[in-house]
Amino acid sequence: MTRHNFLEDLVTSDTLHMTLVRSTVPSGRITGLRFPEEAKDVHLITAEDIPGKKTLTAFNTEIPLLADEMVRYEGEPVLLAASADSDRLHKALKKVRLDYETDYTLSSLERPETAGVAAETHYKKGNSEEALKNAARVLEEEYTLPGTSPRVCGNLGAWAWYESGDLTVYVTSRWIHHAAEAAAKALGMEKKRVTLRALSPGPSEDCLSWYPSLLAVWAALCSRHTGKPCLLLLNRQEQPFLLPESPAMKLRLRTGLGEDGRISSRDIRLDIDAGAYPVAAEMILQRAVTAVTGIYNCPHITLHGRVIVTNNPPADISAGGGVSSAITALETHITRASSVGERDPLWIRKEYLRSSGSKTAGLRNERHLETVKRLLDTAAAVTDFSRKYSSYELNRKKDTAINGPPGKRRGIGLAINFCDGSFPGEEENDLAGTLRLHLDTKSNLSIQTSAVPGHEATALIWKKTAASILSLDPRNITLLMPDTTLVPDTGPGVFSRNVTVVNQLIKKTAASIQRKRFRSPLPINGKSSFRLPRSVTWDNRTMKGTYFHNLTWAAWVVEVLFDPVLLRTSVEDLTLVLNCGPVLDSQAARSCLETDIYSVLQELTGTPGIIPLHRMIPLSITFLEDGKKESSGLSNLAAGGLSAAFLTALSQAAGHSINQLPAGDETLFEIRVKP
Repeated sequence: MTRHNFLEDLVTSDTLHMTLVRSTVPSGRITGLRFPEEAKDVHLITAEDIPGKKTLTAFNTEIPLLADEMVRYEGEPVLLAASADSDRLHKALKKVRLDYETDYTLSSLERPETAGVAAETHYKKGNSEEALKNAARVLEEEYTLPGTSPRVCGNLGAWAWYESGDLTVYVTSRWIHHAAEAAAKALGMEKKRVTLRALSPGPSEDCLSWYPSLLAVWAALCSRHTGKPCLLLLNRQEQPFLLPESPAMKLRLRTGLGEDGRISSRDIRLDIDAGAYPVAAEMILQRAVTAVTGIYNCPHITLHGRVIVTNNPPADISAGGGVSSAITALETHITRASSVGERDPLWIRKEYLRSSGSKTAGLRNERHLETVKRLLDTAAAVTDFSRKYSSYELNRKKDTAINGPPGKRRGIGLAINFCDGSFPGEEENDLAGTLRLHLDTKSNLSIQTSAVPGHEATALIWKKTAASILSLDPRNITLLMPDTTLVPDTGPGVFSRNVTVVNQLIKKTAASIQRKRFRSPLPINGKSSFRLPRSVTWDNRTMKGTYFHNLTWAAWVVEVLFDPVLLRTSVEDLTLVLNCGPVLDSQAARSCLETDIYSVLQELTGTPGIIPLHRMIPLSITFLEDGKKESSGLSNLAAGGLSAAFLTALSQAAGHSINQLPAGDETLFEIRVKP
C-alpha cells in the first residue's frame, strides 16, 4: 500500500476541487438560494442531497453537516461545490446568493440572558454569603477570556473516492474511526465498505477532535454525488477563521479576606460559550469548575457554572477543554487577593497547601499538595521571587521605575497549573481506546493504532517502550499506517493521549506478548484496551472524588519589562518547574514546551513578531520527579499557568489590573496607563 504524506499527493487528472459556501449571517432562516449562469458546470450539493444521516454526532451532540432551513452562526456551511477548474469554481461562487430572514436577535457570552443553557452545575460549601458580608476586605473581579485556536502547522482537508459501492477517504485527522462512522452514516453505507486513512495535520500533540470528521464527510458526499475523486483543502489563510476554538469564558470571582490577609470565602460565577452546537458541554463544564475551584482550601465556597448556547461557531475540546482559561482566571485572582490582603503571592499559596481540610474539587489530595509545594519552593528559590515581588510592589505603589531604562517598569508573576493526559472519569472508559501489537516469525514487531504521532519523537518513544519490554531493536519495530481496515480505534488525539494512554497501552500489550513469548510459537498477537483506575471516581454534585487522572503539575514565574509610553511589554525572564513523571525524551519534551510557550506568548500579547525573537527570552525549564511510575502529558500546559503569571506580572508593572486577553496595545491603551 502506498503511503501518502500530503493531500496534494493524491490529486489525479480527474480530481474535482471542492469548496464550501457559508452563511454570511449569524442567525436566520434560509429563504432562497440563487446560482449564477456560470455555476451550471459546477457540482452543487445541499442538505437535501445527503442520502443518509444529515448530522455529525460528536460527544452526544448533533451538528448539521450542511445547514438546511436555519443557520445558527456566521460561517456555518450551507452548500458544497466542486469543479475540475478551481478558478472557475471560485468565480462562480462569488455570485451565489443566499437570502435570509432574520431579526438579528443574537445569543452571546456578553448577553447570557439571551442564550439557552446546555449544562449547569451548582456547588456550595459552608456559607459564603455570610462570610463575604463579614470579610474585612472583598476582592471582586470579572475575567473575559477568548477561545484559543488549535495549533495546526499544515493544511487541513480530505480527499475521497467513491467507486463501486466502496468509499476511500484520506483525511488530516487523529480520530479516523469517528470519521469513518460519520461518513458511512451520511452516505447510508455499511461501515465495512468505508476506509479512512489518516494524514498528519502537522506537529502537535493536541489537535482538533471532531471537526476533521466533517471534512471527511463533505469530501465523501461530493465524491458520491459526482462519481469522481474530490479534494477539499482548507488553505492557511482560511483556517484561522474556520476552525473551532476552545470555549470562550466569562468568570466573576468574589473573594473575602480576613484581617490577617487569609482567604475566608469565595463566590464563583462561570459562563462558558459552547457556540451554536454545545459539544461535550457537561465534560467541559466539569473540567472548568474543577480547575477554577482549584487546589486551595477554603471553608466557604459557592459556585454556579453554566454552558450557554450562542450564535458563535461550536467550540472544540482541544486546547485544554475548559481547564486553561479557568486556571488563568483563578491564578490571576489569587495573586490579586494576596496583594489586597498585603501578602506575598507565594505565602498565600503555600499557606493553603499546608491547610488541612476537605478534599473537594478532585485536585486536593496529599500527593498533589506535596508536589505543588515542592514545585513552588523550587521556582521561588531559583528566581528570588519574594524579594523581587516586594521590591516591584513597593515601586508600583510609589509609581516609580526600577532597574531598567528610564520610565520603564518591572513586574513579576507567579502561578501554578496542571494539564491532564486523558479524558476524565467515565469519558475515557466509554472510548475504550484499543491497540494491537503483532510479533512475527522473524521477531519484527508492528504497532497497530489509529493514533497519529504528533512528532517523530512520539513515534520513537512508542518504539523504545515496546523494544525495552520485548528486548528488540527499535529499528525492527514499525507503525502500521493509520487505516480503519488495519488498526483498531485508539480514540482522539487530544489531552496528550499519545504520550499517556497510547504509551500505557503499548506497555500493557508488550508485557502480555512477553509472557506468551517463551511458551507459544511465533507469530504472537496482543491486544489491549485502556481503562481508568478504579480510584478515578467523581460526584458532580458534591465535587468529591478524583476527576482527573495522571496530572502534570507546573509552577511558573514570569518577569516582564513594561514601557508605558510605547505600551510595549517584553519578557525578561521565564522559569518553569514541572513534574510530569518519568521524562521519556528530554529533548522532545523541552521542544514541545518551548513551542507551547512561544505560541502562548504570541497569543497573550497579540504580537506575531514575538516568535522570531523567542531565543532572546531567557527560558529555564526544570523537570522534577517524585517517583511517579507513569509519564503524564505536556499539551496545553503553558496556556493556563503562563497566561496567569504573565497577566499578574504585567498588571504589577503597568499599575492596573488587566483581566482580559490578549493583553496587547489595544487593551493597554483602553486602561489609559499613565507614563
